[in-house]
Amino acid sequence: MSHGSRPAPRGFQRKYLFFWLVGTVSAVLVSFAGTQGLYAGGNETSNDVPPPVPQPLTSTSSKPSQGQQVTIEAPRELTKVNGRQGVLVQGHAGDLHDSVLRLFVLAYNGQYYLIDNGPVIAPNREWRFLLKPIGDGKRDIGRVFTVFVATVDSDCRKLLDRSHRDRTGNISFTQLPPGCTAKAKVNVLKTSW
Repeated sequence: MSHGSRPAPRGFQRKYLFFWLVGTVSAVLVSFAGTQGLYAGGNETSNDVPPPVPQPLTSTSSKPSQGQQVTIEAPRELTKVNGRQGVLVQGHAGDLHDSVLRLFVLAYNGQYYLIDNGPVIAPNREWRFLLKPIGDGKRDIGRVFTVFVATVDSDCRKLLDRSHRDRTGNISFTQLPPGCTAKAKVNVLKTSW
């Protein structure tokens, strides 16, 4: 009997089977991850993908009370929205004294975007604003956006008036500016574009 025709010991076969399985599974995972990157990112580079963002905040939407002068009545918490069509945000406002209402969206990239085109008017203590568009096209489908209604004092109003738009036309901040006080918030889930 020649040496080449003798079967290999059992432990030898198991060892190579183990390495074959590990190699195959690794190759499949790397291939899958690369494919997902192509579909998720389109033609963007990895530098264009924003960092992960904090978990969504819980809603403070409620009926007006003595301690809360501003509310968000609609949309409901985690309403599914089409980013292109947007969503109607509405609520109530009590006595604002010298403040005005402004709307911000906390996006998944950690930035607070000023989304109105000036103070939100509240005739008869009711306000509404069509938030449209939401997000960055198809790129952020599946992300949660937090809509804030804030009271803005005169100092913050001046700061907002002096703020410049970025190259995409947005005014954004890493946190709400001093003098802008969040009064109510609601999370919406972008499910399509």
